[in-house]
Amino acid sequence: MVVQQLYKVLSDDGKIITETSYTLSKNKLVEMYQDMVRARLFDEWMLKIHPMGRVSRFPPSIGQEASMIGSIHALEPGDWVFPTYREFPVFLAR
Repeated sequence: MVVQQLYKVLSDDGKIITETSYTLSKNKLVEMYQDMVRARLFDEWMLKIHPMGRVSRFPPSIGQEASMIGSIHALEPGDWVFPTYREFPVFLAR
């Protein structure tokens, strides 16, 4: 079993920890932003075709993109993902 150190951005009393060693490159930030935009565009497209009867149900994830995209980008290539019905952005980003 691989043991990794817990990464925290808040202390136990809720204060921001300012000294962090974790940074994201500009390219990674752009990639994550593109994934969030792609997820939003997909949701908007599905919401347009849903009233036409082209899909039976579609639960949008509008407003939740960042949590899903951020989580998926934190995974290692061999990690497993078990998304729920509302987490289609996970498929788009993975």
